[in-house]
Amino acid sequence: MNCKHCGAPLKPDENVCPYCGASVVSESAANNVKKNSEPLAKMKYVSGALVILLSGITFGIYPIYWLCSRKNALNNLTPDEKISDGLFWACIILYAATIVLIVIDSNIYGITNFISWIVWLFLVFNIRKILRAYASRHIDKATAMMLVAPSGVLLFFFGTIYLQFQINKMIKAELLAPEV
Repeated sequence: MNCKHCGAPLKPDENVCPYCGASVVSESAANNVKKNSEPLAKMKYVSGALVILLSGITFGIYPIYWLCSRKNALNNLTPDEKISDGLFWACIILYAATIVLIVIDSNIYGITNFISWIVWLFLVFNIRKILRAYASRHIDKATAMMLVAPSGVLLFFFGTIYLQFQINKMIKAELLAPEV
């Protein structure tokens, strides 16, 4: 078996590539995914560089668009885990209020911006939970926890970028199908 990221040869019992540090899905786990009769959920593949570029060009509006455009697809991944409608709408409303308050009152802007960031953090951790629950349906739970968004620190600091990177990684590992 070879690493899907760098192509280095791997031993059968390795969970992490010794050359590039990427998580490795074992052949048995990959076979379980392929043997599963349930069709793979489709998610959008977007390069990390494009997510960064769009986030910068839109002055931070792209992450809200990213969330809105993927909400239904994420909610359809598992029957048990869903994006909280309350958190979703609170984030949208707070973000819109933050944009309006930039012009009106900078003191209130800072407060709404901080609150919307906190709500956003809850949402990105909720999305990670959904992606992990979906992966756990196709591979063992320990591998899913190690494969899907293993770093809470990166999730905390890079939110949308890190989540899209994880979705791309799940597409490459054949846990998700790319949306065409």
